[in-house]
Amino acid sequence: MRRNLLFYFVLSVVAGIIAQRFLSFPSSVLLLSLAVGIFAFAILGTVYGKRGKALIILAFLNSMLIGALILALSHVYIVNYPFGAERIKNVVLKGSVSDVFLIRKNKLQFVVKSDSIVYDKRRISFRGKFLVNVFDEPASLNALYSEIKIGDSLEILGTIRKPRRALNPGEFDYAEYLFEKNINSLFYCYDAFLVNLYEGGNGGIANWIFEIRKSLDEKIRKINDSRTAGLLRSLLLADRSLLSSDVKRNFVNSGVIHVLAVSGLHVGYILLIALFLFGRFNLYFRFFFTILALVVFMFVTGMPASVVRASLMAIFSILSLLLNRDYNLLNSISFAALLILIFNPTDLFSPGFQLSFAAVLSIVYFVPLFKRGVEKIGLRNNLLRKVFLFMTVSLAAQIGTLPFVLVYFKKLSLVSLFANLVVIPLVGIIVSNGILTLAVSFISSWLAGIFALANSLLTLLLYELVTFAGSLSFAYISFPTFRLFSSLLYFTGLLLFLVIIKLNISLTAKISFAFAVVIVFSILIFNTSRRYFSDDGLTVLVPETENVSSVIMSLPDGNKFCMLALPNGNPFAGAEISTVLENTGVTQINSLAIFGNPGNIFTFLNELTKRIHVSNVLLTKDIIRNYGKIFEKYLPGNFLELRDEVVFTGHSHSKRIKMIFPSKNKGFVESDWERRKLLFLLSPNDYEIVKNKTKFFQEKFDLVVAVLYKGRKALKILRKINAVAVVFNEIKGKRHRSRTKLDGNVTKENYFYRTDSDGAQLFFFEGDKFYRINWQTFGKEEIK
Repeated sequence: MRRNLLFYFVLSVVAGIIAQRFLSFPSSVLLLSLAVGIFAFAILGTVYGKRGKALIILAFLNSMLIGALILALSHVYIVNYPFGAERIKNVVLKGSVSDVFLIRKNKLQFVVKSDSIVYDKRRISFRGKFLVNVFDEPASLNALYSEIKIGDSLEILGTIRKPRRALNPGEFDYAEYLFEKNINSLFYCYDAFLVNLYEGGNGGIANWIFEIRKSLDEKIRKINDSRTAGLLRSLLLADRSLLSSDVKRNFVNSGVIHVLAVSGLHVGYILLIALFLFGRFNLYFRFFFTILALVVFMFVTGMPASVVRASLMAIFSILSLLLNRDYNLLNSISFAALLILIFNPTDLFSPGFQLSFAAVLSIVYFVPLFKRGVEKIGLRNNLLRKVFLFMTVSLAAQIGTLPFVLVYFKKLSLVSLFANLVVIPLVGIIVSNGILTLAVSFISSWLAGIFALANSLLTLLLYELVTFAGSLSFAYISFPTFRLFSSLLYFTGLLLFLVIIKLNISLTAKISFAFAVVIVFSILIFNTSRRYFSDDGLTVLVPETENVSSVIMSLPDGNKFCMLALPNGNPFAGAEISTVLENTGVTQINSLAIFGNPGNIFTFLNELTKRIHVSNVLLTKDIIRNYGKIFEKYLPGNFLELRDEVVFTGHSHSKRIKMIFPSKNKGFVESDWERRKLLFLLSPNDYEIVKNKTKFFQEKFDLVVAVLYKGRKALKILRKINAVAVVFNEIKGKRHRSRTKLDGNVTKENYFYRTDSDGAQLFFFEGDKFYRINWQTFGKEEIK
């Protein structure tokens, strides 16, 4: 225990930071408690010596207090959106530039520390941070990008917008992400000439690092094609903004997303390259330049926790060799973690920190065990032996990071072990060649172009391999609702498994007990993982989407049906609804009914069917007549004509949904399921048909889902419908959401919800019961 004392100390500090994060003790109370704890430790140490159990417990508590105090004194404040309106136009923001991000094709982002804002002819002093997004033509953005520096003062005219929180299941919470980085609000400007820069204070080392990153990025983009440049920007500069969502999704599906997040793997590449380049120097010069290369790489990548951890560990290893001291890997990891947490304790809650340290700790523990197992097998083929040992490292990393991967990415890759065998060496070659290309470019542009061409071919090969692995039908398993409690169960089961392995019992008993632990905890984790769609009744999900109006329904036997209306010519609708379906664990739609503009329906279906299997697509007569043959030739699935009445049945035919699609309207949907009445108004014309048919004001509907195009006129009609519950999704324009005020009761029973403010709505029908499900907590609210 003494040998790994630092590890246990850091573990206690981590526990203290977690406790402080949730309990928020005042720093004065923590300081007083720590003083008392140290005094008590000194007294007990003189009385009982170094071996007293009370002394160990007190040391653990004092270490926890140190961790809590580190967080309390870090001046991390609770940040939120400070304005009442979600959108404020024509605002002049005054402040100074605190950070600048690498430029994108049509967008430049930087962070501004504000001094004041001016709007409605009022000047308001406000100290906070804004993430500024400037959109313009590439030439105008490049001109601004070349001038802007960290520390500059500025004035900018634009629009304040509230960051979007997670409004759909599995969606990235952008608001929480920004608040954790102490950013209060978003600021949008659509003209680079509206940004007025004034030379401000010296940005110091931050500006120096930014200039290096910018010049390296410019070199990368100048020498390489766009695909290779996007990959190298990710691998060398820790910026994935040039990678498409399809590329990142394929890397996740194939279980190799870690190669895109700059981490210990990339630090290892830099270490090997540096040792190779400086191999002819004497020992001290070789290690000096190697350490210098690691430090430069750490700063150039923006110092993410994973790179800092790996770089510090490599530096400690080099120093131990220089000083001829034993290298304690566990203490090295612990010291790196402690340094990171002292300077920024909130890194503990970042995915990069968690994944990085979980992976390396798991490798440290499991790889020696796996290595002994491989040695016992007695493989004679040296190459095969190395392959097995390489796979054990990948497997060890996956064991430690599995819960974090499921929480953040919602997918368990089944092909990652084999994909890593090819991807990791290939990425190593691309990184090495990318650095070599950069170095050669300062000598000869022609020669750099040759190396860049080689990297272009390697990048194409990498993407093809990852796309193939990620698109296999068995590539991954979705875990859309993997929770913190499931993670605790996983680590508890893993700990019991390791304890059993080390017990002094027979091999048969070990295998039996270990197998029992795996089975029991797998069942527990499976049962505690909630599902959005239940097998006990009808589930209706109304997502919050900007580019498409949709309703997703699931029968008790698992059959899924989807109705949606496409706005005119929107190219993002397919990706948006596909993301919603994937995030809720839906990989197959049995029947999909589409209403809307034929002009963009092929693009929509092409994007959707790349990610979701659709068995039957129901389209209006005009669309089938004009595009049916093209769809059948190029797209998967059966394309059927929408009739006035369609009955959806499950596999057992015991449950069914009767849907009525009036042919003249091409959008209005009325559903009847076990005497339940559901009404879907997904397009503007739906209100006209309802307005002209008196039966809709005489019947009582259990649930009405309505998109409020031109909200007040739609509400006027909707108020006449007798409904138990109503869901709104209001759309006014391409970039603007109207906020129609719901003055008074919309329905007689007063159960109404807005997806544009309250997020996606999930409903469940079971017999005579009708529930609204909170998809974040899975709490039930009965609707009577």
